[in-house]
Amino acid sequence: MGPPRKCKNLGKGKKHKNEQKALATQEDFYLAAIDCEEQADRWLLSDIKKCLRFYLKALEYYENGLTALESTQEGKYNIYYNETRLFLQIYTDYLANNGYINILQYVKMDDMPDLSSLILSLPQITQRFEIVYETFPEQRTWDLQFNLLTCYLTLIESLYDTFPPTVGMEGSDILTLTNKYIEIFQHLVNYLLQELQNWSDPTVQESGDIDAGLQRDTLDEDAMHMARDGTGIRTNGRSQPQAETMDVSEQVTPSSLTEVLVNSLKFNHALMELIIESKMASGKTSETEVLNPVQINFLEDTTNKFYLQLCDIIDSISTAIPIDLKEIGFTKILIEGLNTITSGTFESLQNFVLETTSFTNFLADNDVQGRIDLSLIRVDIVEFAILCSEECFPNAAWKLSGLLTKVLAEARTLLTNQRNHILFVKDQRLNEHLSHVVFQLCDVLVNSSDNELRRYAIKQCSEESQKTPDGARTLEILMKNATVFLNNAVLISSKPCGLQETIIDKLKRNYIHNQAKERLLFLQNLKQNSNVGDDATLASPTIMKFDVPPDHPFYNHYR
Repeated sequence: MGPPRKCKNLGKGKKHKNEQKALATQEDFYLAAIDCEEQADRWLLSDIKKCLRFYLKALEYYENGLTALESTQEGKYNIYYNETRLFLQIYTDYLANNGYINILQYVKMDDMPDLSSLILSLPQITQRFEIVYETFPEQRTWDLQFNLLTCYLTLIESLYDTFPPTVGMEGSDILTLTNKYIEIFQHLVNYLLQELQNWSDPTVQESGDIDAGLQRDTLDEDAMHMARDGTGIRTNGRSQPQAETMDVSEQVTPSSLTEVLVNSLKFNHALMELIIESKMASGKTSETEVLNPVQINFLEDTTNKFYLQLCDIIDSISTAIPIDLKEIGFTKILIEGLNTITSGTFESLQNFVLETTSFTNFLADNDVQGRIDLSLIRVDIVEFAILCSEECFPNAAWKLSGLLTKVLAEARTLLTNQRNHILFVKDQRLNEHLSHVVFQLCDVLVNSSDNELRRYAIKQCSEESQKTPDGARTLEILMKNATVFLNNAVLISSKPCGLQETIIDKLKRNYIHNQAKERLLFLQNLKQNSNVGDDATLASPTIMKFDVPPDHPFYNHYR
């Protein structure tokens, strides 16, 4: 449920709009590619096909630039890096949006047969970044290293995202990747600390500390050569006035260091999840065992040491450099949650996720989005605890799903209030966030329905062995709740989110709408079929046309 992955971007030079000269040199093709990417960005609000066609043209120009006249090592680096960054942008925006949504499945692409040239797998993109990193040691920039770290993080997170997994790795590959990550991180964080050692006025940099996702920046004409040096520059994601130029010294900010530290904490968290899942799979079939016991012990020791190193860095610099302790704190809560799951009891986990004081002490009173993000983190922690307890006794699973009901209710309330506030205030700045809030709300509603059905399956199983007076009534309420949540998600996601909603956000809303609608149709068919026969468990509803949650006791029964 978390926010989409961030990556750093290559600053772009600005061409004269009336310039129509033929493309001949490496620089000509490079600037033409940049212009095409900017044109693509302008169509994000209205036409995804035009977006993709401009990206295809940009890719063609990058390829032509590699063999063009007046080629330089610096120019080749910029093209190789920018081209690979474009592949990563397509992957994160279109193939794995929000980490798992392929939004291209909702777009008819019959008239774009060459689109496949824009699509690379995550391992292929990672390999390209590694080639750039090794081939151009003198040109390496901090944004290249950050994007490489992001690829490593996403690879680890993708190991268990679907069945069969979209990314497959051997245990030895995971250990090698971990060592690579830590080595690059240590080099990068030392560089950033050197750049920030004379940082004295953090307010000067605040205008650049805005999440721009994967969008590139437009620099002033006079700074064109600086824009082609491959360094990551963050802006609002829109073209800035030409007077707002940036120097090399301004390209590294406390925000840069924050993003690297958060990325590394997320990598540590992903490794911890992998270790826990590997321990659960140990001794089962070889197909489920990614890490053997020796590799698990080595990785666990490495992960613990790396986390202590990260905490030491954060503690030692937080008073001197204005890093964002809120983003860092969120990720540390996830890690503390995993420690509670593995070493604590249900009571300690319940106390941890329902506690509010220590969680909110780094949030401003008016930080609504921060409180929403925190509530979704609590949901993630409890959902992972349920995943780890699938084979436990029904009583434990019932208590965990009850705890999940509480944290989901909190998230629904916060998101519903925020959506209503945006609709009521009608503020342009707030309206830009409406689609994101709607997606999060509907995602929580779908998860709430899934959880009610999980509780239904647990309760139904216990009723078969031990009848209770109110058992049938409880089952009826749980099924009704699941249906109501899905009906609400279908209704909310069907409503447009204004003219400021991008095509990507609209397709994400379409995705969650279909997830809710198909679940609802499944339950309706199940009810109709069960009314025909005497036993609901023998009903045979239509095929599932939605993403089935992993190891879900209700849906798995009908697979």
